[in-house]
Amino acid sequence: MTKQVALITGASSGMGKAAALRFHNAGYKVYAGARHVDQMTDLAAQGIHIFKLDVTDQASNQAFVQAVLTHEGRIDVLINNAGYGSMGGHRGR
Repeated sequence: MTKQVALITGASSGMGKAAALRFHNAGYKVYAGARHVDQMTDLAAQGIHIFKLDVTDQASNQAFVQAVLTHEGRIDVLINNAGYGSMGGHRGR
């Protein structure tokens, strides 16, 4: 039986990193993306595939997904954990 494939964004820290480890330990083939790949070397050491990913850049998103589809032919689970913040605009009242 082939392993299921999980694609996780925002995997350099916090919930994204925890999700990558949890899915990996559950037997999934995990592809983890984040802007700070240097913070994912521990994931790579465990066999998780890491990619530089900037979710605010459409080309970066497409390259990440295409790389997974090229290698695996499918994506079974997507955890879109990466956040995007902006300091401008509305402020709480």
